[in-house]
Amino acid sequence: MELRHLRYFLVLGEELHFRKAAKRLRISQPPLSMQIQDLEKEIGVTLFDRSSRHVELTDAGHSFFEDVRGLMEYLNQSVYKAKQIQSGMMGRLKVGFLEMTMDGFLASLLRKFKDQCPEAVISLYDLSTNDQIAKITSGEIDIGFLHLHKRNLKGLKTRTMLKSKYMLAVPEKHRFAKRNSISLGELDGENIIMYPREIQPSLYDDFMDCFADVGCKPNINHESDVQKTSLLLVATGMGISFAPDFLKNSFNQGIKYIKVEEPLPIINFKAVWNSQSASAILENLTQMF
Repeated sequence: MELRHLRYFLVLGEELHFRKAAKRLRISQPPLSMQIQDLEKEIGVTLFDRSSRHVELTDAGHSFFEDVRGLMEYLNQSVYKAKQIQSGMMGRLKVGFLEMTMDGFLASLLRKFKDQCPEAVISLYDLSTNDQIAKITSGEIDIGFLHLHKRNLKGLKTRTMLKSKYMLAVPEKHRFAKRNSISLGELDGENIIMYPREIQPSLYDDFMDCFADVGCKPNINHESDVQKTSLLLVATGMGISFAPDFLKNSFNQGIKYIKVEEPLPIINFKAVWNSQSASAILENLTQMF
């Protein structure tokens, strides 16, 4: 049995007229009649009552017609789905992210992607930079949006999405809160909340070098690898910290942001993915930036 047999059967079942059915199928009547006979012979069922004046479906033909119509609809949907997946318009995209990238650029990027690929399913995973890199390498997620600082990622592709400067974040009732700018040297003795060195060693060391350059010995009393956790600690008066400048517009309750006079490390937010396992849907996303 071939799909051609089923397609011919459905058209004849709808038209109940060999000439009209043959016209729709763009074939002559004899081949159509032969194909229907071959189908009936193969399945061992009479599908049509034929006479010189009319064609009718038998009871068995009616049952077979409904089932085949459903089968063909399912098949058409399967073909459509396969084509959509191949073109990257459908499928599942597993995305790792740092929470603060949503404030910076990621939310707008994903909205744009969903506008272009509305049938795509996006699964989001809030993960640290190290966890994202591990899961991209293993294939557990397709792409990550993370904070990289002087780090070489062999075998992975990267694209800079946003560069940001650090500002000093202090509680709104802190003695520095009314300042518009400040020198690092004035932070001597202040309780400072920092990234753990094991998470971003080069970033941590660069900050320590900045302090050393102005003769300041930082008092690091808390560590957090989640930026917004650090800012929550700032807001509750647990210390001061450094944060990307774009957060001052979205995460400012109980916090004042102050420009630092000395140069600090630049924050590089990057998209990272494994080109060896890139899918069509991932390629559609990466073409947007």
